[in-house]
Amino acid sequence: MIMNSTKDQIQHSNATDGKPPVVRSASSKKCWNCKHRTHAFKVGKLTHYHCMSPTYEKQHSEGVAISPWETLRVFSDSCDEHEFRS
Repeated sequence: MIMNSTKDQIQHSNATDGKPPVVRSASSKKCWNCKHRTHAFKVGKLTHYHCMSPTYEKQHSEGVAISPWETLRVFSDSCDEHEFRS
């Protein structure tokens, strides 16, 4: 593809081929920067955390058994209860 103008270059750089655009910024709401995550651990090549969001904390205080599989998260996961680490 020959790009003749700056406009062509911008359109090409913004093309997503039908996929949602990837946002890469430190302010993105991901598990790695959430205050509810536990210490990181590796499973294979992926970094994982356990989520201790207010929902799980409340269930735990009420005596509800929570499976570790329920709270397991991958480094790049996100959720509605995300709060940035301070």
